[in-house]
Amino acid sequence: MSSIRDKPRSHNSNYQQDIRYVFKLNHWIMGSLGIWPVPIRGIGRHMSKIAIAIFNFALSFAIVPCALHLIYDQKDLDVRLRLSGLLAFCVTVMTKYCIFVIHRPKIYRCIEYVKNDWWQVGVANNISC
Repeated sequence: MSSIRDKPRSHNSNYQQDIRYVFKLNHWIMGSLGIWPVPIRGIGRHMSKIAIAIFNFALSFAIVPCALHLIYDQKDLDVRLRLSGLLAFCVTVMTKYCIFVIHRPKIYRCIEYVKNDWWQVGVANNISC
């Protein structure tokens, strides 16, 4: 049996508040993209995969019709050049997002490093939020 005394105590008395403050925006943005780690059991642990699928599906709604319109319908060179800029932007965004998803384990590891650093802060003067 372990007791409360067996657990290592943080040097930082405001550890939980500091972590919430540091990750507030990151949690909101990365959570909506499905990148933020979610410690929920059951159907909730699949929510990040669902968010990733929805995001890719929404981007493909912009890419596929634009590409088909450029290839088959549009004959005017000026309009083709303008639409190809939009198409290139959407493909770049989807590529960046896929790379972001691929590097998700590294992001988790970085989050743990930051939590560990905040846990080890000993003096209140070291905290500069």
